[in-house]
Amino acid sequence: MTILDLKVLWQFAKILVGTNHNVTSLRHLKLAGNNMGPQGGTAFANALKTNQTLQHLDLGYNDIGCEGAVAFSKVLKTNQTSLQEIYLQGNEIGMKGAVGIGMTLATKQSLRFLDLTMNELGPEGTKEIAKGLIVNQTLQGLFLASNDIKCDGAVEIGKALQTNQTLSRLYLEENRIGCQGAVAFGKALETNKTLQELNLYENRIAKALETNQTLQQLDLRENEIEEDGTEAIMEALDMNETLPEGVVEYDVV
Repeated sequence: MTILDLKVLWQFAKILVGTNHNVTSLRHLKLAGNNMGPQGGTAFANALKTNQTLQHLDLGYNDIGCEGAVAFSKVLKTNQTSLQEIYLQGNEIGMKGAVGIGMTLATKQSLRFLDLTMNELGPEGTKEIAKGLIVNQTLQGLFLASNDIKCDGAVEIGKALQTNQTLSRLYLEENRIGCQGAVAFGKALETNKTLQELNLYENRIAKALETNQTLQQLDLRENEIEEDGTEAIMEALDMNETLPEGVVEYDVV
């Protein structure tokens, strides 16, 4: 995709998103990989203030940073936009940006899907997302892969899953959640009744699945499970009544 000049982007955003130009039919907008930067991200966010029709927005890999993320969160919190799906992967929003996004999750009740893959959230940023997830009642899909959330971040997400009753898809690949993170998800799966897809690819863990009765797909590849872990998984699968055969993937070290 051609990289857009900032001035062109600003005019483009106003024309496509602003209601003053009588654009009332736009539902899907993909602008991934355009090097918007923080200024472009902020400008585009401001253009959303008056829009009432856009439902799917893809701004992945635009380097909008925490400044752009905060601008989006403010707009989403204070107006009645119809956005249902937002893709913000690869934008380096960091912990500060996560604070705004977390607050958005707590207040925005139209959002169905949010992709924050590769955004340098870390444990603290993930904690902010988890806070919003606890009270959110509409989000169905959340992608947090490659954010280095580690054990502490995984524990917070696990706690949120014990309360949240709408999320059905959660992707946490390559986050080094470790053993304590695995325990947190194990506890969450004991009580959570809505999660159907949980991706923990390359997180160095082994999971217990005995009590959960809703999970339909599980990816545990490259988790250093080893033989003892494999035996535990096999025992859990014998007790689990909902996971269909062939949908659990794992590697033996």
